[in-house]
Amino acid sequence: LCATIVTVPADASDDVGFDVTDGEGRTFHYDAPAERIVSTGAATTLTIAEAGAVDKIVAVDKYSTYGYTGYEALADMNAVDLGSFYGETNHDYIIASLINMVDAGEFSLDDTVILTSYSSNRALYDSLSEAGFTKVLVWTTDSTSDYDSIVQMVTDVSMIASGTIPESVSSMLEKTQTVSDAVSKVQDSERTKALFVWYTGGEFSVGNSSIMNSMLEVANA
Repeated sequence: LCATIVTVPADASDDVGFDVTDGEGRTFHYDAPAERIVSTGAATTLTIAEAGAVDKIVAVDKYSTYGYTGYEALADMNAVDLGSFYGETNHDYIIASLINMVDAGEFSLDDTVILTSYSSNRALYDSLSEAGFTKVLVWTTDSTSDYDSIVQMVTDVSMIASGTIPESVSSMLEKTQTVSDAVSKVQDSERTKALFVWYTGGEFSVGNSSIMNSMLEVANA
């Protein structure tokens, strides 16, 4: 998700703000870029940092901390570590921690929470919404299964963080087009055969829903 970026002015006017639609199809209106953000997923957190808004991140999952990642862009991040967002066993702690931050004036019910990757975050979205949080955006692996959706997510997260669209978005699209143009004349009989497999929990699996499948299609494999 992240790249070294140069930001350019967003299309949205400061007077009207902008809308962002998350991976679940919910649209949220912003009058201005977010002031405080809870970010989950190292790639999302890096995207925010590279947008020049690392100081807006007030809480993260454990996989987004500088201690865990070692990413220099996160070295100066001053954020609460909410632990793992995988599964639902830590949901009560996450919700209680965020409510405590609201009570302490360190966060508000209208500030932004970005939940990524895990399908269990849909349940966390429901719980946070019931608790009164109004800007909980969700992108799971299901909703970012192709390259275009990744580009859109980078755009949306950058807009939320800084109100600007990174120049790297154009670069991402140009690189995809370059690859597509290069392989467009390959005949079906000459296409490279490819299979995506992945390894987790001590087991190999055949991939059938992944960004990798999208990349193989772009490469005309």
